[in-house]
Amino acid sequence: MAHLILVIGSFVAILMLISTVLGAYSHGCKTKLCLGRILPIIFVSMCLFYFLQTISHYDANLLRKKHQIQELKMDLDKCYENTVADLDICIAKSMDTNACLAEANFDSKRRDFHRFLHRMSQNLQASREDADKFEQQFKQFVLQWLDVFF
Repeated sequence: MAHLILVIGSFVAILMLISTVLGAYSHGCKTKLCLGRILPIIFVSMCLFYFLQTISHYDANLLRKKHQIQELKMDLDKCYENTVADLDICIAKSMDTNACLAEANFDSKRRDFHRFLHRMSQNLQASREDADKFEQQFKQFVLQWLDVFF
């Protein structure tokens, strides 16, 4: 359709040029420089030149190429979405790994603290007179540890 309109436009521009030139010869000029005839000839010549250039660059397979470009864009969008999905999976795995490391680290600290409490209870049972002396400080230490880790 676009090619047909360009061909019709070119044909009409040629007819207008011929009509304007023949009118200038048969009727003469009304102004000193014939501006009423020369300006339309220049304008229509430029339009004709544009139409002919567009026709020479026009490709009949333009619509097919347009569809191919749209398909390539869709493929690129799918590739992009797949890449983003893969990155989301990697981030999720990384988050799981970090959570597992944090959990293992916390569990290690808990075991160490549990061993510490067990040794302290054995030491304090061995010497009962020192137990009353350290009881208040030991309670504060345990509460501070719990505040840090919980």
